[in-house]
Amino acid sequence: MAAFRARLAEAIEDWASAEGLIYTDKAGVAHARVDVLMWGGDDMTFVVPASHVLGFLAALQGVLGAPFDKDKGTARFGHRIGCVIAQRKTPIRLLKKLAGSAEAALRDAVTPEMRKAGVSVVSLDVFESAPLPFASILDHRRTVYGQGYRSGADAVLLSHVAKMAAALRELDDEEGAILKMSQIYRLLDVARLSRRDLCSKAADEAIAEAMKGHFERVKGTPPDMAAWENGWTGQASRGLALLLAQVAQLQPYAQPFTDERARVLSEAVQ
Repeated sequence: MAAFRARLAEAIEDWASAEGLIYTDKAGVAHARVDVLMWGGDDMTFVVPASHVLGFLAALQGVLGAPFDKDKGTARFGHRIGCVIAQRKTPIRLLKKLAGSAEAALRDAVTPEMRKAGVSVVSLDVFESAPLPFASILDHRRTVYGQGYRSGADAVLLSHVAKMAAALRELDDEEGAILKMSQIYRLLDVARLSRRDLCSKAADEAIAEAMKGHFERVKGTPPDMAAWENGWTGQASRGLALLLAQVAQLQPYAQPFTDERARVLSEAVQ
């Protein structure tokens, strides 16, 4: 366990340094924008900038995806990781409680086969512009995704987070992306305006039909959307509507908010 902790701590420190999240002020005092709230056994709680959360998860995969004991080649230990993105003024106890609730909800996403193989899974919930739930995180998800949402349906394999982040960044490419973000928002409106639950087959069919019509009018033959869907999360298809809802929430966090990116976003808002 000590060797595992040391590898994980080193990986986090190396990642934070590379991302500029550890710096030294003029007085020579070191500061970090990554904090550890709890580290006991295999229970850990971290605080990182929202714009770096996907990169942080990818860094964790480098350690959690390797055998627990590198020298002996022992099996991997799978982890459940609940990520909550919220405003910086959110009370830390509430933030920690929500993350714990999200982690517990992931139990339903881990099959016995995944547990045996040491597969790690992660969930991501965004509250920056949404009210914090007073009951459970499941209530929030049913508000966002519909009453048909089932626990664990939005889980992502930790090993797929880096690929998912790359796919999210590609949506910034107006020319090369299969779908633009404006189109994703319109497709979600197709389901919502018809009062369809985003976790329903009816919502998937309505969006698929709208997409088919769009591609036939604008781009000719529709692309292989099944391959596009399954390439995002590493999990079995969760339904097109739910996937697009996740994409819409997570795309702003696909890359760090550099000064240049912040300027571009500011100009876009103006």
